[in-house]
Amino acid sequence: MRKHHVGEFYENKEQKQQRYAETKEQRHQRYIANYESEKAIKYRENHREYYRNYHREYGQKLKRWAVDKLGRKCHDCGLVTEHDCIYDFHHLGEDSWSKLQHTNKVTTEKIKVLRKWEKEDYIPNDIILVCSNCHRLRNNGDKPEDL
Repeated sequence: MRKHHVGEFYENKEQKQQRYAETKEQRHQRYIANYESEKAIKYRENHREYYRNYHREYGQKLKRWAVDKLGRKCHDCGLVTEHDCIYDFHHLGEDSWSKLQHTNKVTTEKIKVLRKWEKEDYIPNDIILVCSNCHRLRNNGDKPEDL
């Protein structure tokens, strides 16, 4: 084990105190400098497609799980298909998911909700699976009475 010189210890302590004394603006400026560095920009450019594909596939996996859990059949018209993109989740009650549909971060927040459901192996009772056409009709208020 290396013995530290007394001066080294205090020098590091002073540097540490200076770091803590930085204002929020100074920390932000340091972050921006690192973020805009050539190395960081090159890394993001090289990995952008990888992360985009990863998140898309992960979202599709979660939706596939939820569609399978809900029976893979449209509640209104009875459509059954193997394509998950056909189906939407309709919420009979007012909840946080309904509010998410009107935010800008829909995809990220919906993935978080689906991940939570998958971990608990649970889907709330007020959610039904409908095809995209029936979902548009329901949200427009044109849902026929017999459905």
